[in-house]
Amino acid sequence: MKLLFRLSRETVGYRFLLAMAILSTILAAGLNLVVPRIQMLLIDRISIIVTDTALSAIVRLALLMLGTILLREVFRGAANIIAHQAAWNLVEKVRVKVYAKMQTFTTEYFSSVHTGDLMSRVVSDTATLEQLYAHLIPDTIANIITFVGVSVIMFTINPGLAALTCIPIPLIIFLGWFYQKKIRPLSATAKNTSER
Repeated sequence: MKLLFRLSRETVGYRFLLAMAILSTILAAGLNLVVPRIQMLLIDRISIIVTDTALSAIVRLALLMLGTILLREVFRGAANIIAHQAAWNLVEKVRVKVYAKMQTFTTEYFSSVHTGDLMSRVVSDTATLEQLYAHLIPDTIANIITFVGVSVIMFTINPGLAALTCIPIPLIIFLGWFYQKKIRPLSATAKNTSER
């Protein structure tokens, strides 16, 4: 968290773009929850005797669902474009700062450090910021909103069945934590080996 807080200070100048990307992600996730509701209403109308009134309602719901899906994709596309633009601008800013910092090092430092390590710090490590701000943060927000929204809808419709579907959640969380704890050191070791 301390590292993320330090990195967040580098986003000055791009916070508006990141905020717009997050807002677009939230709206897209919200609209994603609306589509199943419209589908349910549409199926209810189709299942009854199709009168002129019912047919008119079916057409309106179909158009509403189409408009919702198109609007959702617009927000998804906007979030994707804006987040990537802000993230790559941030990567460029951080790379310039890292390079400027490296210029202050002594020649003894450069003779004791592998060139691959330095290149990795400037290129590979800074590129992970793009993954963080353009993918991880928006995806996490969208997943949280979707999870909460779906949970509320499921418990509203059938609390018992919804409770049963939540039983595997603690196991999934534990497996995710266990996987990260075991794989992260191995990944770091493999990366350091490949750099040398």
